Amino acid sequence: MSEQTKGVALRYIREVYEKGNIAIVDELLANNYLCYEPGADGPGDREATKRSLEMYRSAFPDMQSPVEQALVDGDTIALRLRLTGTHRGEFAGMPATGRRVDLPWAVFFRVAGGKIVEERDFYDQASLMQALQANPERAREGHH
Repeated sequence: MSEQTKGVALRYIREVYEKGNIAIVDELLANNYLCYEPGADGPGDREATKRSLEMYRSAFPDMQSPVEQALVDGDTIALRLRLTGTHRGEFAGMPATGRRVDLPWAVFFRVAGGKIVEERDFYDQASLMQALQANPERAREGHH
């Protein structure tokens, strides 16, 4: 199971985050898939994840996510990655800034039946928004 878990998770990262192939989501995410993200009111489903991925790809068309470490335990894989990209489209109501972002990211995937059934993301949303602010010093002070 651990080789299948690793294969599915790494294929998802490579296809979706590296190549922007959002069409493959239906193939790799189970119908009952749930995603837990920082700041979300509750878990998102497969359709919500597709919308989120499209928003990120639109805002950061050159987005990459190099895997720095992968640890597998049965049906679960933990990945330590970096999300990098250039802010070229609207993101969270903020127009494109042209700023480059480099954000540490950790994600846990649980795989069953050859598909991802659960995703838990851990990243610092505040750091992402701060990196996109026109004046980072003012952003730290809480001024917009």
